[in-house]
Amino acid sequence: MLPRMRNLLEGNESYDDEYATCADTHVSLCIYHMETPVAPVAHRLGLTPDSASERGIGKSRPASWILESETRVDSLDIRRHIDWLLVVLDGKESALAGLRADGYTTVVSCKWDSARGHGGPMLWARQMAAMGRLGLEIWFDFYAVDDLEGFQQARADDLAAHSS
Repeated sequence: MLPRMRNLLEGNESYDDEYATCADTHVSLCIYHMETPVAPVAHRLGLTPDSASERGIGKSRPASWILESETRVDSLDIRRHIDWLLVVLDGKESALAGLRADGYTTVVSCKWDSARGHGGPMLWARQMAAMGRLGLEIWFDFYAVDDLEGFQQARADDLAAHSS
């Protein structure tokens, strides 16, 4: 029996940082608005985004403000990434609700690359409850990795380029 299944059946919460069916994963807090600039989001949340872009005149894409776990959490277990985000957002329920009241969309995007074409991530009930209290929806982007070794090398090269 897989360790994560045993932990689930026994009611244990423990991370599986080497999640065997995952090649790569991270989460992103994404905040969007079609008409209003996203520059005030950083001030309202007290957080610096990893990326932000304004809509601009004539663009069909919304302005975006994105905070990612990708370079901050070293784990193939999406639950560890979600917990990192929950710690970052602790006490920010009112700020998130205020952004939504002003027409901003707030959502958590989870990227999950399958190492074997099967399996998938799990979330704990307390994480789903916490996301609900924050008023955050969650979506998953799933990808199948055909060349795992090539993928891992490209990922290592990309992270090295971003850390220098």
